[in-house]
Amino acid sequence: MPRRYEIDAAFKCAIKISEKGRRTVTTEDFVAELVKINWHWSLREANHWIEIYVNTFHDVSTVEGDARTFALFNPTEGVNMGFPSPAGDYVEKSVTPNEACKWFSRPSQYLMLVGDASWRAGIKKDAIPVIDTARKPPEGSIVIAKFCGEFCLKRVRFHPTLALQSLDLPDMETLIKGGDLEAEEKMPSKEGQ
Repeated sequence: MPRRYEIDAAFKCAIKISEKGRRTVTTEDFVAELVKINWHWSLREANHWIEIYVNTFHDVSTVEGDARTFALFNPTEGVNMGFPSPAGDYVEKSVTPNEACKWFSRPSQYLMLVGDASWRAGIKKDAIPVIDTARKPPEGSIVIAKFCGEFCLKRVRFHPTLALQSLDLPDMETLIKGGDLEAEEKMPSKEGQ
């Protein structure tokens, strides 16, 4: 029986270098080198030895059988992985406001704000507020009011009197009489005094 270093030497003699510099070994060449040192292995035995003792070469055979081809692993070459991309079945779809606001069971309205942001109320520029017209606003809610022919955002106050408070200037309130907005009747709020 040959010694391990003799088998290693036969394996190294069987290595062929391609034009691109890739090192490969075929099982037939390896067995032919073993015959030179008076050792006769079958192709299956040679494959088994390569798989156990040579971890730098990997099987690149394209056909099944005992005649295998092994190539030296080269990290600069691309490695084909055996699993698909996790994003392969991902399909992006656009989100509609109705899907984003499913907590409303009643019809809602969407309004695009044009103009400056109301940073004190937490409303950023170009925000799209969702308006639930079926609900009565609680104390301190932000509502959309028609004021002097224009729609504007106001904070509703019920106490001490029914009033709409400006978001940017909390000291300015518009009193509501009879459930409708009257003319521009502005007075400082109680909180500002």
